[in-house]
Amino acid sequence: MGEILTLIPKASPTLLIAFGLGALICVISAALILRESAQSVENSKTDQRLGVLEKQIEEQSKKLDQLLAQKGTVPSVIINIDFPIQPPAPDKNVGYRAAIEDTLGAATTLGKKEVAASTVFKPITDQESFVNQVLAGKLAVAAIVLGARTAKVQSSIQSNYEVSLEVSNLTSQPLITKLPKGQVFENKNPKSGFQNLVLAEDIELHLKPDEKRSLSLPSHCLNSHLDSPTGQPGNITPIAVTFDFDSQDSVWSNVRDRLGEISIGVLKR
Repeated sequence: MGEILTLIPKASPTLLIAFGLGALICVISAALILRESAQSVENSKTDQRLGVLEKQIEEQSKKLDQLLAQKGTVPSVIINIDFPIQPPAPDKNVGYRAAIEDTLGAATTLGKKEVAASTVFKPITDQESFVNQVLAGKLAVAAIVLGARTAKVQSSIQSNYEVSLEVSNLTSQPLITKLPKGQVFENKNPKSGFQNLVLAEDIELHLKPDEKRSLSLPSHCLNSHLDSPTGQPGNITPIAVTFDFDSQDSVWSNVRDRLGEISIGVLKR
């Protein structure tokens, strides 16, 4: 139906210590071999070095035990995209994986090893919608930017952010197209550390044949644990959030209610 995304935890102090421990063990193994073959004078120096390394091993082992006891291990997270969705189309500035990764992978329910995309997202199925007309080749979208709201936004809806973009009608016919409230716009660069955005209101566009237009759309941030967008390049996505909202806090609280405690993860590609 969809696809499975497997996320693994970011490198932690526990893992770094474990790697350091392995490196020290290799050094000690080499030192043992050296002691077997060295002359008696050199053996004394090797023993001294070996003693220092053994102390370091003991100290690192204690730190490793403490971290494991305090933090335990962070399980991988499997995201099940449990609805039909077209593959990303980078050439058309259409994606979805960064938004899903940032939201479900970085705010997964505590203790869960698997989470369904439908917990927060739903596919946009209206064939007259903006994104589906882009995928059908009737519209082109370019210069998508996620950032702070400017005076270019012509809307009474309160929001602190905007999506700016350029849309072109690629047909010789007038087109009516819609962007639903809750439409997700994602960061083009995965793992950017900046929030993805959701459209703050329903928007209907009437485009003349071959018309090209610049738009600034009122939006809210989707991921409270990430930084606010400051002009990052973006993609439109064929997904929207499943819940209604009336403010920035309402978006964040809905995500938290559905996913629970935050557990940071990164997509395994």
